[in-house]
Amino acid sequence: MRPQLALDCRAERTKASSYTRVLQLLRGAAQAVGLAHVDWFEGRCEAPILWSPSSHFLVPRQQLSVIASLHDITPLLQDGRGGLRRWRNTSRFRRNVSRLNRWAARIITGSEYARRGIAAEFPELAGRLRVVPSYAAPCFHPSTDDSAQDLRAVQRSGLPRAGVLFLSALRRHKNWETLLRAWASLPPQLRAAHPLILAGDAARAAGRPAALARQLAVAEHIYMPGRIPESQLPALLRSAALFVCPSYSEGFGLPPLEAMACGTPVIASNWTSLPEVLGSACSYFSPTDTVGLSQILQETLRSQALRDEMKALSLVQAKRWNAWRTGRAMLAALKGLPGTEDLLSGLSSQAPSSATASAVRGRR
Repeated sequence: MRPQLALDCRAERTKASSYTRVLQLLRGAAQAVGLAHVDWFEGRCEAPILWSPSSHFLVPRQQLSVIASLHDITPLLQDGRGGLRRWRNTSRFRRNVSRLNRWAARIITGSEYARRGIAAEFPELAGRLRVVPSYAAPCFHPSTDDSAQDLRAVQRSGLPRAGVLFLSALRRHKNWETLLRAWASLPPQLRAAHPLILAGDAARAAGRPAALARQLAVAEHIYMPGRIPESQLPALLRSAALFVCPSYSEGFGLPPLEAMACGTPVIASNWTSLPEVLGSACSYFSPTDTVGLSQILQETLRSQALRDEMKALSLVQAKRWNAWRTGRAMLAALKGLPGTEDLLSGLSSQAPSSATASAVRGRR
């Protein structure tokens, strides 16, 4: 039997999380390059390599090579939290990285920006760091019908169409407050035509978004639906007039890339990994510049021609990140580890499918 790569799927037995989405992408990427793989949940792992989408899980007590993911160093960044809480979080993160240093044969991150940041903060990891990017899953695509199905899906969720969409947990480093203030400064007619949708887990925000909306007297046209089920994400993205990613820090930036794959114009922060991933297909702003973001929002929302141009660019950019590209990065990360000779045999000469090849050629 040909050796297989084991994917650590324990996250799928817990509540839905970003790790389950990463697992789905890893499966698709492995399939795209013909990499034999098997799901692992518990017990003895029979594969020579165990690939985990997280850095938090304990590993089996047996001889095998473990590949773990460290997405960024966001827990070490200033975010306005109190000193004691910040100290606890950073200490926990450093302990986790120390544990990774002891047992991980490779450490995966999603972008060159993240790799450089991790290597600078933890130079002992530098030699084992590899970049394996994400990509938008096939379900994220432009509508292929008259959008009636999307309309029904969005209506069932109680959300408006043509909104300004933010899609992330409402945490400090995601910078939802700058977006809310920038949107609130738009003319009333523009706000009414393009409501603000702050979609994501708001537990850590502790009521602050709603309070700020009331303070700014704009609560009437703000929607906070909480976490959106994955099955509804493509329709929600396609229905939005704009997708805004104002984050201070991203290790990759998958949601704005998924928006691009749906043909939705994207406005994004010009910090950290976002320019690397989103390229020239979106409008950028400094995440500290509320006035600048407001101006970009007005300009884009008032011009259908500009949004159409951004849509065309977005679709091209999204195709540059695909399952084959991620699969090739997986193969490169595996190279040189014990037990990979047979696993990787014959895969180096494989070519992508014709559709993916076209996307790769377009990048060059």
